[in-house]
Amino acid sequence: MELLENISNYENIDLWKYLDFHRFASLAFTKKLVFTRLDKLNDPIEGMKRDYLMNCLSAEHTPDNPDKINPNIPDKQRNQIVADKKYFESIKQDEKEKAQRSQFANCWFLGNRESMAMWNLYSTESGIVIKVNAKHLINFVAKSINVYEECFKNHKTYCGAIIYVKLNPFDPFDLTPIKKISGFKKDSSYNYENEFRFLIAVSDSQIGKIEIIKLDLIEIEKFNFDIIAHPNIKDWQFENIITISKSAFPNANVLKSKITLKKQ
Repeated sequence: MELLENISNYENIDLWKYLDFHRFASLAFTKKLVFTRLDKLNDPIEGMKRDYLMNCLSAEHTPDNPDKINPNIPDKQRNQIVADKKYFESIKQDEKEKAQRSQFANCWFLGNRESMAMWNLYSTESGIVIKVNAKHLINFVAKSINVYEECFKNHKTYCGAIIYVKLNPFDPFDLTPIKKISGFKKDSSYNYENEFRFLIAVSDSQIGKIEIIKLDLIEIEKFNFDIIAHPNIKDWQFENIITISKSAFPNANVLKSKITLKKQ
C-alpha cells in the first residue's frame, strides 16, 4: 500500500471511524474493513479528474452550432471546437463510470478531537466511534493487504488525506496542488469531514464487475484502539457495546464520550 504523504505526518494524530450500531456489529462479527465504490457515495463527482471537469465546463459553454461561436475565429477552428464538444459528450458517461467504478474507498476522520458534525452525519445515539493512532492504523491496514497479496496483485492500494478544492461548481482558477490519484480530492464544501482515505484501484478488467470490496483485518483481536460510545447513549445500549467489544476486540478500550450534550 502506498502512503501518499510522509508517514511521520501521522505519528501524533488520530483517525476516527463513526459508525451506527449495526455497522459496528457488522465489523465486530466479520472483522472486515469495507471499501465502497466511489459511484455509491453521495458526492456525484467523486473521483473525477480535473481534466474531465474542465471539459464538462467547456462543453457547457460551447454552442452546438459553430455559427454561434465568435466569428473572428476561423471556420475550421470553430467547427473543430463543436466537434470536440460532441466527442466529449459521447464519451462523457463512459469516462465517469470508468473513473468511479474503478476506485473503492474506506473513509476516516482525521484529527485529535471528536466531531459532533461527524456524530450527526455518520452515527446515531446508540452508535460508536473508533479512535486509533493514524500511523498505527496505516501500518495495520498495510499488513492486512500484504497478507492477502494474492487477492490484490492486480489492484493498486493507496492511503492519504483528502485535498479539498473548488470542484462543484468547478473553478478552473483553483490551482491547489492535488494528489496523483483522482480519488484523493473532494469539493471544498466537504472540508468539514477532514477525511483520510484508504483506497483500492482495481484493474481495468475488473471495472464495473465489483460492487464492494471487503478486507480481512489480520489479528485485529491484538490491535489496540478505543471504542467510544455516543454522548447520549443509554446505559443498557452501552452495556451491549461493552459485551460485543469484549468478545470481538479484547484489546480495545471501551469508553463513553466525554462530550456533554443537552438532554432531549
